[in-house]
Amino acid sequence: MKAFKQIFLSQLRMFYRDRTTLVITIILPLLLGVFLGFVFAGKGAQNVRILIVDQDGSETLAVVIDGLMEGTAHSNLKISKAGKEEAMTQLEEGKTDCVLIFPPDSALSVMGSGKTEVQIHFDSRRVESVVSRLIMENFVGEMNFRVTKVERLFSIKEQPIGGASVPMGHFFFPNTLAVSLLWMSLFATALPLVKQREKGALVQMKVTPLAPFTFMMGSITARLFIGLIQSLLFSAAGIVLLKLPIADHFFMFLLAVSVANLTLIFMGYMIAAVSRSMQSADALSQLFNFSLMFLSGVFFTKEMMPEVLQKVSYIIPLTYIADLFRQLMTGYEGMFPIWLNFAVLVCCGALFAALSLKFFKLFSR
Repeated sequence: MKAFKQIFLSQLRMFYRDRTTLVITIILPLLLGVFLGFVFAGKGAQNVRILIVDQDGSETLAVVIDGLMEGTAHSNLKISKAGKEEAMTQLEEGKTDCVLIFPPDSALSVMGSGKTEVQIHFDSRRVESVVSRLIMENFVGEMNFRVTKVERLFSIKEQPIGGASVPMGHFFFPNTLAVSLLWMSLFATALPLVKQREKGALVQMKVTPLAPFTFMMGSITARLFIGLIQSLLFSAAGIVLLKLPIADHFFMFLLAVSVANLTLIFMGYMIAAVSRSMQSADALSQLFNFSLMFLSGVFFTKEMMPEVLQKVSYIIPLTYIADLFRQLMTGYEGMFPIWLNFAVLVCCGALFAALSLKFFKLFSR
């Protein structure tokens, strides 16, 4: 037990002294998660900025425009008036998304004396500007309805299902915790083990009474402990800053973190097992890093991914880790049942552990 404690504490000290790994695996993911949580915290789309230029100047047209502006006062549309020169300058500088210009004598159309061609200016290089163009087309269409007094045969009544909508920030924050555990597996497990093996530090243990099993258990337990610290930091940030309902499933969440972390730690051991040098370990770690991050859907919703990548994501353990964290931390709708996520992670962990034991000669160069 004394040897186990010494290995456990030495692994913690080694992790703490490696400030680069500390920043990459804990501090950077936490800051990234909070940043993405705040950026995508809004429940709706971002404000669309629109400027209206009234070159007619008549009271009749002003009344119609003001009426429509009042109708959008509580939406994500930010509509205001400006002169043509000022409006075009703001559009070129990206300070507004669209400019709608009513030419002189537009009031004649309002009074039914003719047709007027309004101008919609937008920047085709910017997505927000293209979207605002579509909104302005609806805006002009609504003006036509109000002027012509055409009766609407159909109306829309929104009936959302599933309760209140979940902000996209609630999607990214748990995913970032999953990524931090991945980086723990790669940069704080696989690479340090290969480095210690190359330096002969592990070979020297053969002349000591320390059993290989004791070393492995102490090393794994230390990383599990660090993973729990990570989860507690993420939990505190999520509860305090983002108001996430993590407390509703807190103990289940800690179990999920432990299972997920253990699965990825065994993956790190597997990478160290098949790596013959630091160069190969680094290359393999980067391959796992980018393939797992971008094919698991942690930075993209399932609907945003091509169908073929959706199928590929089903064989990646990080997919199930992120899905499990989203459900337990935020109440986000899951891709899979919670029990299935746990089952897949246990199977993956067992597979990685078996491969590690088969190929990993821990105490030899």
